[in-house]
Amino acid sequence: KSAMSARQAPDITTEALLVITLANHPALIRSHEDEAFMLEIRNPDLNRLMGRILDIFAGQPDLDSEDMATHLSQYKVYQTYSTWMLDPRLNLLKFIKKDASYALAEQGWLNALSKYRYHGDLESEVADAASSAHRDAGQEKIWREAVSHRSRLVSEHKSDDGQE
Repeated sequence: KSAMSARQAPDITTEALLVITLANHPALIRSHEDEAFMLEIRNPDLNRLMGRILDIFAGQPDLDSEDMATHLSQYKVYQTYSTWMLDPRLNLLKFIKKDASYALAEQGWLNALSKYRYHGDLESEVADAASSAHRDAGQEKIWREAVSHRSRLVSEHKSDDGQE
């Protein structure tokens, strides 16, 4: 992959997956608060939805998925939520569904987060380091560490049942 293609924005479906899973499983925000609040969503509609989810969570951290959906329904962002809830690509994934167990939702969300991070910043860093690795021994070390780190991330968050 070239450095230019490595810098492409992550897939909107992955962003939707991350946001909708948090809406359907607000307990994930409690368990992964730093990751959730630091998540940079590039799609404007999904970013607004994410902001509203986090605002609602900050005011009422013990909400369940039904309460979250009820709160969201009072805002314009509910249209984004509703649209993605009907998306056939997302409907194939068990962990995004409201009735999924916490463990399944967490595993799926962490998997998606790992891929999202890799296809965003980490992939770009790997491409940049790889393009200059032959010129500088220090850059080669960074490149090797980035590849090693990426491999660890992927293997740590790999789903046992193949469900993403």
